[in-house]
Amino acid sequence: MTQNIKACQSKGFFSRPAVNEEGNIIDLLAVALSPLIGLVGAGIDIGRIYLTRSPLQVACDAGALLGRKVMGVGRWKADDGAANQQPMQIFNQNFAEGLHGSSEL
Repeated sequence: MTQNIKACQSKGFFSRPAVNEEGNIIDLLAVALSPLIGLVGAGIDIGRIYLTRSPLQVACDAGALLGRKVMGVGRWKADDGAANQQPMQIFNQNFAEGLHGSSEL
């Protein structure tokens, strides 16, 4: 037992698991938890992105379809900008400001 301790002290901290197998589970757990915590964090972030992306896409589609319908065969700026104002109102109704922590860039 004392030879293992002396061997660990002389070779360094990272060579200890190769020489002395006592307590290796703590080292392995510490090494395994780092990427695991990163993967869980990335999963949460990606989930929030998809949770925000879907209603944003629906709101954009609804606004674009209404804008085209209001515009008819005319131009975008015709009718005092009604083809822009009404779609923006529909977009704002479908996607509230700050939904799921979203913000303007």
